[in-house]
Amino acid sequence: MVGGTGLSGTAFVDNAQYRKHLAEVFQANVVDMESAACAMVAQANRVPFLAFRSVSDLAGGGPGANEMNTFLNIAAENSARVLMAFLERWR
Repeated sequence: MVGGTGLSGTAFVDNAQYRKHLAEVFQANVVDMESAACAMVAQANRVPFLAFRSVSDLAGGGPGANEMNTFLNIAAENSARVLMAFLERWR
């Protein structure tokens, strides 16, 4: 999936029920902890901001332990590829 509604907050989400709640109430496809903080700093300094994120885990939705460490490198690579493709086309 590319795009969708993302939420950013101060808590690490690793709870399937809370993840389900966020999806139902806010139609959230992803949740992160960093984007809003970066956006607020950029806004305070009047610097344009755009976030590229890639999902590394299911926020408690997986059958076992959190998958973040398993998929972290793949998610980082995917995010970097999207950013580079964006930059190549942005002129």
